[in-house]
Amino acid sequence: METKVAAANIASIEPNLAPAYWKYCSNITSSPTCQILVGWNSQKLNLKCIHSASQWLTCEVTQVSSPTPIRITFIYGHNTPAARLALWDYINQQSTSTASIPWIVLGDFNAIIQASDRTGGDNY
Repeated sequence: METKVAAANIASIEPNLAPAYWKYCSNITSSPTCQILVGWNSQKLNLKCIHSASQWLTCEVTQVSSPTPIRITFIYGHNTPAARLALWDYINQQSTSTASIPWIVLGDFNAIIQASDRTGGDNY
């Protein structure tokens, strides 16, 4: 979820999002505002945050009933191509180091294939 919530407000927002047994992980330590907030049902999933940066949050997830892990990287890409280079470098590096377990990459890459796909905003 794209949040842009200040660090001081995270603790007051989380209890209002879902039942009390839900847990949360964010990239607040890597960015002045929380840009990625991940919530999960702790009765069904175990989630461990492995790495975060301003544009991504990578977690290892297992079902409570199964020890088989998957890795998930949640993305909130910067709005300029130059600033997204670190994101693409990270994804490229992770693609070789996570080859032994399933890996899902999802989110808002702030990237388009063709200029005609854009509505409003800058032309880059």
